[in-house]
Amino acid sequence: MAKLDLTKFKGVLFDLDGTLVETCNIWDNAFETMLLKYGAKKRGRVVPDIWLDFINKVKDTAVQGTLAEAFAQHLMDLHDIKGVSSTDFHIETEEEVVRRIADVPYKKGAPELLLWLKANGFKIGLVTMSPAMAVRSYQNNPNINKLAPFKSIFDITITGDSVRRRKPDPEPYLIAMEKLGLEPHECLVFEDSIEGTLSATRAGVTVCVVHDAGSDAVRDELRKLTPYHINCYSEVL
Repeated sequence: MAKLDLTKFKGVLFDLDGTLVETCNIWDNAFETMLLKYGAKKRGRVVPDIWLDFINKVKDTAVQGTLAEAFAQHLMDLHDIKGVSSTDFHIETEEEVVRRIADVPYKKGAPELLLWLKANGFKIGLVTMSPAMAVRSYQNNPNINKLAPFKSIFDITITGDSVRRRKPDPEPYLIAMEKLGLEPHECLVFEDSIEGTLSATRAGVTVCVVHDAGSDAVRDELRKLTPYHINCYSEVL
């Protein structure tokens, strides 16, 4: 694996779920809760099984700009769920996630890297497709606040409800760079998913993939997208 040199960059952008914080099973469980709520029989984990099949089918199609709702519709079709729109199904899933993230921890080494970047003058951005209400929940999370509070670390925050086109479209990262006054060659992005990595590479930035159990099934695909991969943030300090 290639070795990262942080001194080559002026800004660092982070995805949130699975990249900065340990949320591997939260989305799985939230989707399962919603499926059961609307009458589906439980069929095991949603991610990575159904998600992997879905993302492989749509990653190069026009549906990417509304990927989250498209996946919600995919689940609804798969389980023959009626009586709710894919938009409402997705919104309710996000609300369920927010209820579950009150005390999730940082990934190992993440707060140390964030504090080092801040102390050394890097511009730091959070680029997540989670809604603003989820970010606010993290801002009140004691496990986050006692180590590296979001409000004092991030110069800008981009959320899923603040963009027109979501990851894997490059828009979220392009907006983040514009707000920070940075060019693509000046930025490093940390991501954990295929859609996030595609979004960043399409925006022209260097991407480092952070290992997360939720992306185990797509590890080979991620290796094709970038040469930079880490298991822990201490590897880049």
